[in-house]
Amino acid sequence: GDLDYYQPARSDDLALVIGALSAVAAYLAHSIVDFNLHIPGNALIFAFIFALLASPRTRSAAPPALCETAWRLALPALAVWMAVSGLAKFPGEFLWEKARVALRDGRYTASVAHAERATSIHPRNAELWFHLGEAHRALGIVALLRDERTAHFTSAVTAYDHSLGVFPFDEHVLVRRA
Repeated sequence: GDLDYYQPARSDDLALVIGALSAVAAYLAHSIVDFNLHIPGNALIFAFIFALLASPRTRSAAPPALCETAWRLALPALAVWMAVSGLAKFPGEFLWEKARVALRDGRYTASVAHAERATSIHPRNAELWFHLGEAHRALGIVALLRDERTAHFTSAVTAYDHSLGVFPFDEHVLVRRA
């Protein structure tokens, strides 16, 4: 009743509500056989969808209150904080990924080199230490000389110990170390 006769035709509110309700219905149907909000990306998407459903539909010409302005700035501030904290870890994660791919492809020496550089940047990554141990273990398996084989196996055990220092109950590391 408070809208002019031409405004509902140009409003996208109805389309957003129909789309959001359809997404919620699809999520509820999918949740009968599976659970998927444990994945952070899905939880973030549905937080956005529920925010669309909860948002007010009327628009006021009055300037926003100070509290409302603060809430509007909270999301961009959170995004900046997440970007800064994530970008600080990017070099270590990038090198870890290169080490993992090199290990997968059988390039064990390259995997060790990337993983050792990554451990100097991000030493509290248990998976990184595990992959470094795996690369040393693989080099020990293919080594021809006994001393070289012993050195790689010793380095693998040291890397596994570092991984267990970060995450002591990792079964894969415990089995490999044994």
